[in-house]
Amino acid sequence: MIDEDEFDEIDEFDEFFELIAVTEDDHRYVSSETLEYRARLLTALLHRLELQGVRCEGRFAYVQGQRAQYRVHLASAAVHILPGNYFCIIPERLLGKSRTHYLPFADTDARTTEILNKILLLLRDDQIKDESMNLQIDAALAEDTASLNPD
Repeated sequence: MIDEDEFDEIDEFDEFFELIAVTEDDHRYVSSETLEYRARLLTALLHRLELQGVRCEGRFAYVQGQRAQYRVHLASAAVHILPGNYFCIIPERLLGKSRTHYLPFADTDARTTEILNKILLLLRDDQIKDESMNLQIDAALAEDTASLNPD
């Protein structure tokens, strides 16, 4: 027979396992607990790194870069240049160029690592050297400017 303390510990472990399993799978099925975990983790990491310009609200991290503002989805890692242009950032691991880096305490959650990497990139968007990324930012800024000044 399992005593109550052991049962509670097993139950907590089971919930933790489900949380990790969900983060590895399809982002459409990410639990609210996973989103809260990612938001808390990112907030704590960025605070510890003394990086400003990021706030987590609901399902998103909002990033104030040097050139533009961005919204990063905490489930899918999709990025939009505000007010709403999709920003295509392809992780190197999908291009086969990846040097695998893991967070030492969350190494099973590749999506959180991807989100953190995107946030760090966007905070320093003025240092992006990739031409396709810069073209996307320039186009979004031009579109936003044009919508403010319709001639």
